Amino acid sequence: MTPYEYGKYIGNLFAPTWGQGNNFEGYVKGAIYNMSFLCPSDAGLVVKENEDGSVSIRTDDSIWHKFFPEGQGFASYDEFLDYMRGINEPIADHMGATITIKRQDTQLVFTLKKK
Repeated sequence: MTPYEYGKYIGNLFAPTWGQGNNFEGYVKGAIYNMSFLCPSDAGLVVKENEDGSVSIRTDDSIWHKFFPEGQGFASYDEFLDYMRGINEPIADHMGATITIKRQDTQLVFTLKKK
């Protein structure tokens, strides 16, 4: 099983715990809440509502790398990102949204968009 597939498995288990689906505002608030706990305090979070109605949550990408030292950790940083994509996609879908997670310059960007 790949990190992405395992993430999807976990995401499908968690999705119903986010309450009644198709609630974009609830999804955005929940995502910000969760990321504020997951994100290292020195990475910070920048939340922005975009012109198209999507919401971007940015954090310093380099801070996350300290948890995944190349060749020394239980997983690589890329595997971590694949797992994060897998876990977040079913939750977003349940909440009537999509999510993309990508590296952009020195930032890790989570973009949430209502379907």
